[in-house]
This record gives sequence, C-alpha cells and structure tokens, in this order.
Amino acid sequence: MWFKTKIIKQMTATVCGVKVKDYRVKSLVIAENRDGKLVPVGNVSSGLSDKDKITLFNVLPQLAADAAGLYGNVKSDDVIWVKPVLKVIVSFIEREENGSLRHPVLVGFTDEKTE
Repeated sequence: MWFKTKIIKQMTATVCGVKVKDYRVKSLVIAENRDGKLVPVGNVSSGLSDKDKITLFNVLPQLAADAAGLYGNVKSDDVIWVKPVLKVIVSFIEREENGSLRHPVLVGFTDEKTE
C-alpha cells in the first residue's frame, strides 16, 4: 500500500496588515524579516477563527500604522496597515519563485521573535 504525504513547513511571521471587507477581517498580510526589513510573503485567512477576526477588528484603531514599511508588490486597496507587533505561526506547503507562501494556514498567534 502506498500513501502520499505532503511535507508541511512552518514559520513565524509578522502581521503587517489586515484585509477588511464589509467591516469584517478577511485575512492577515504577513511578512518575514530579511536583513532587517519586513518582506511580504502573502496573506493568510485559513485558520483565522471568527473570535480572532472580531478581536482583531476591535483593536485595529490601536494597531493601525501610517505605512507598512514593506517593499515589494503588495496590493493595498483593502489593507489596513498595522504596527509590526503581532507574530503568527503559519504552516505552508512550499514557497513560490517570488518567495510567497503556497497554501498558508494560520496555526496560531505567538510571542516568539521572528528571525
């Protein structure tokens, strides 16, 4: 008998933005630290609970920032940029050629520092 097993990777990322639609949090814009700069690696909505979404929406005024401090091509029409204080653990299948994560899933929030 043969079983196909996907290798799932994990990383700690920094939340740098929140996508909001119709007064609801839809996803988190996440970034990783490369050479002292935050670099976007994608959006994550899978794994984000309704409780997390409500809590995030309620604290957005305290977390909102003027600029994202990111470089790269990030569509920002519906993004509310936040101070880079929230850290998350994200699982993913692999990385795309541009460095973004493929099939990211939020595992949870953490106070672990990003490398």
